[in-house]
This record gives sequence, structure tokens and C-alpha cells, in this order.
Amino acid sequence: MNINYFGDTEEGEIRGEKITNRWLDVDGSWFEVKNNDCFSGEITKDQLKEIFTTATDSRINELRDEFNNAFDKFSINTCLRKAHFFAQIREEVGANISTFSENLNYSVQSLKDTFSYFRNNPEEAELYGRSDEHPADQEAIGNRAYANRLGNGDIDSGDGWNYRGKGYIQLTGRTN
Repeated sequence: MNINYFGDTEEGEIRGEKITNRWLDVDGSWFEVKNNDCFSGEITKDQLKEIFTTATDSRINELRDEFNNAFDKFSINTCLRKAHFFAQIREEVGANISTFSENLNYSVQSLKDTFSYFRNNPEEAELYGRSDEHPADQEAIGNRAYANRLGNGDIDSGDGWNYRGKGYIQLTGRTN
């Protein structure tokens, strides 16, 4: 939409008429810009239902309460930060807010496509990845995929499994 504004402030004058918060669109129609305060602090259940469309009321209420208790502490205090925060959560846990621990149920090929460790060790992808012969060994996958990364120890430390993605934002690694 192209907007033309004839005045040097939000409160201007056009052809002798005092105009307050009125804008002219490209078709010559006047409209008002509503003050849409997308960040008034606390988030509501209804706002979250628009983002997490298939989540249960209990999950929505839990997320609402967690956010409302922490947004100020973590400076999620602008519209942009709020949008980024909830977009990240939506990507990580889905529309139903169901994934609180990273799913490492990878097929053999997905392991090779996703993790450099398994690209470099394809025989281990065959051994631990999901196939027609066996289910994925998720603990072994986590320990290998995240070994010696993100503050984790080596494969034998168990850090990859213990510090796999968890929570609303799926933080991964001992350091996080």
C-alpha cells in the first residue's frame, strides 16, 4: 500500500482542515492508523491460541503463565522481540506445544543428512539410525551428534543425550 501524508506531523492540516491521525491511501481514501499496542506486557490466552492453534488449554495456560512471569526479566519487551520469541517457540514445539525434549528418532539417511558426525561415520548411521531392521537408538544418536560441541564432553560422557534439546526453545548443549 502506498500512503501519502500531507503534513509534517501526525496532526497536520490539509487544505485548511485540521487532520489528526488520518492518512490517504493510493486510491484517495482516508483511513486512520489504529494504535495497535502489540506489546502491552502480559500475553493473553486468546493471543496464544492464535499462534498455537492445536494446543490444549492447559498447555496454553502454562506457556502464558511462564511468559508473563519472565518477559520483563529477559527483556522480551518490544513487539519485535515478542514476535521473534513466539515464532521460535512455535517452530520448536509446534502448534500443539507438545515437544519438550528433542526427538532423535532419525532414519539412517536423515542422520547422514542432518549431522556431520554421521556423514563422516556412515557405518554408525547404519548401526544407530532407524531402519526396517531396528528402531533408532536415540541415546546413541544424541551422544554422537552432540559430542564435543556446545560444552558437551565426548561420546562416553553421555552429555549429548543428557543435554539434547529441551524446553520451549529446545536449548541444546551443556553450555546452554
